[in-house]
Amino acid sequence: MKSPLLEVVLLYAAGVLVGSLVAGGPFVLLACSFALVVIAIAWSRSRPILLPAILVLAGWTNYALNTAALFPNDLRRVLGTEPKLLIVRGTL
Repeated sequence: MKSPLLEVVLLYAAGVLVGSLVAGGPFVLLACSFALVVIAIAWSRSRPILLPAILVLAGWTNYALNTAALFPNDLRRVLGTEPKLLIVRGTL
């Protein structure tokens, strides 16, 4: 059985690994990702070179967005870094 998306998954996972090792601002990474996508759309000869970079940057951006405390009332900002036992209640 062939694995046509194995390279895509490996590049994306490499981006997640880079994100776990190197801190980056999520909005800066979003801007860089968007710029690379626009360049790849506008300049067709650069697509084979830019596609791996876009996939790595997408994994890094996703990691940064999911681990960053973006909102001022985020519990990671309010409670600090030490572990605490708490109960969270909410309404859907």
